[in-house]
Amino acid sequence: MPYENINAKLNDETVIQIQKMLDEIQNQLPFLINLTPDERKQKGPYNRKRDLFNQKAFEIARDNANLLPSNIDLIAWQADRKLLAQLNQLQKSIAQLHEGVGDTIIALQTEVSKTSSLYFKLLKVMAKLNIPGIDAMLESLRKK
Repeated sequence: MPYENINAKLNDETVIQIQKMLDEIQNQLPFLINLTPDERKQKGPYNRKRDLFNQKAFEIARDNANLLPSNIDLIAWQADRKLLAQLNQLQKSIAQLHEGVGDTIIALQTEVSKTSSLYFKLLKVMAKLNIPGIDAMLESLRKK
């Protein structure tokens, strides 16, 4: 969505409330894990082809339960598949939120940088007019 500039406010109480909601979401998912980069690499990426294979394998096993070895629990397998589908749905919503927050941060950084640059240019003009104290301000900004 195109925008001219972002003119929004978020009060501290709202930020605290959102953080509490995010914490509550985290608390509702106590089974989440954190893979190391090596573990992530070993397990490979989640992809549609793998999902289709998993779906077909489950359907065949369900339809031929008499061929299942005793160490495969069909009910647990179905529960894992359901949890996977639910987490995929949540991940899509979280990704949309993440992208929106990230894009807004980028846009705001651009706006803030433009305003800062404009102010810096104005200070340089004021320095040429020999306004007291401006040189120290400019020097402070040049160091950043």
